[in-house]
Amino acid sequence: MMMFTCLAVGSEEYKYDLTNNSVKENYTVNVSWPELESNKTGLIEQFAYKTTNYVGWLAMSGSKYFVEYGYSHPEYDFKFGMDLAIFSMYAIIFSVLFFPIIIMCSLIYLGITHLRSKLKEKKEEKKNGN
Repeated sequence: MMMFTCLAVGSEEYKYDLTNNSVKENYTVNVSWPELESNKTGLIEQFAYKTTNYVGWLAMSGSKYFVEYGYSHPEYDFKFGMDLAIFSMYAIIFSVLFFPIIIMCSLIYLGITHLRSKLKEKKEEKKNGN
């Protein structure tokens, strides 16, 4: 989703710059990830800071690349990719909500059939006992 968003942002920025006659050679040259400094001495704190730095740098670099690509290739239409990403997101949400409902209905069905069999056994015991 982030990839298609960055591609669309780059493409739209190029179209905006084209209308204002200010097209740039390298659009994201001034964007960088600020390195977090850690003064923690614990192993877990250092690991958390280094992981945060890496994930942040990775997201920033990916965003810069995709914005640059969208900026340098405005002729591509990224709407299909955005529609695909939104459809995928809806499919994930539907599956996350749908499967627990199916499992819950199955458990209710099994509970009702078990209760019916127990009530049937008690009824037969009562009938045979009298």
